[in-house]
Amino acid sequence: MADDMTTRLAEITANLDNYIEARAWEIAAPRIAAAEARAEQQVAELKDEHARTQQRSADLEKELRRQIKALDGHMNQCPEVARKRAAWRGGQHV
Repeated sequence: MADDMTTRLAEITANLDNYIEARAWEIAAPRIAAAEARAEQQVAELKDEHARTQQRSADLEKELRRQIKALDGHMNQCPEVARKRAAWRGGQHV
């Protein structure tokens, strides 16, 4: 009789462990899926933001180079400035 009770108790314990494990997964699975979905959305948003930032940086660099080129051309139109710039580039600081 003690052996039967021990066997029965072992079966109940095993079933209880299996039940707890199954319920834990039932409860956790939707939460894990939701957390993964949020993480994927955040990663996608960060990638989009990074792409926009990279594009803004490229656009700003392009605009700055355009303005520098225009300024350089404008400055070379003035003979005195052009002479001083040429002297500066040649190492003859005026």
